[in-house]
Amino acid sequence: MNTNPSLGGIEQFDLKGKRALIVGGADGIGFAIARGYVACNAEVVLADKNITLLEERRAAFESLGHHVLTCEVDVADQASISQLVSFVIQTGGIDILVNSAAITQREPVLEMSDEVWEKIITINLHGAHALAKAFASVLVKQGRGGRMIFITSTGAYRASENYGAYSVSKAGVVMLCKTLALELAP
Repeated sequence: MNTNPSLGGIEQFDLKGKRALIVGGADGIGFAIARGYVACNAEVVLADKNITLLEERRAAFESLGHHVLTCEVDVADQASISQLVSFVIQTGGIDILVNSAAITQREPVLEMSDEVWEKIITINLHGAHALAKAFASVLVKQGRGGRMIFITSTGAYRASENYGAYSVSKAGVVMLCKTLALELAP
């Protein structure tokens, strides 16, 4: 695993002393972001529902001399998010929240079951809202500012056949972010 990606200009970003929580950090975009943050000297907390992969990622970082913390979380479960908040507070707080947790299923809207539609909306949109609500208060209470970053998709702006639930959920995340920016601005 390369934790020093050649991203042209990465040396300009020094996150030493900053702590990033990456939800959905065991795989995909979240894991790529984790690698970048580690390369920029941030302290990283990886959270994901897949505890097996999460521990594999932690071990891989550790083998390269990078200490990362891990915590299991299910963004569809408020109790799980509350446990993540407690873990983060007990281990030093955060400066940056990155939410990369998401799911999709390729299926026409009119053929998709209500259960699948609701699961996608719950994880992608309701999960983002629950994380924002939980961690905005943590960032405010810490009194040192911070950042909340939510990964969306081009599907939030442009409809794509067979990705209706995903696109709707990601468009909702875009509006959630814009609303939070207005409501949390100093």
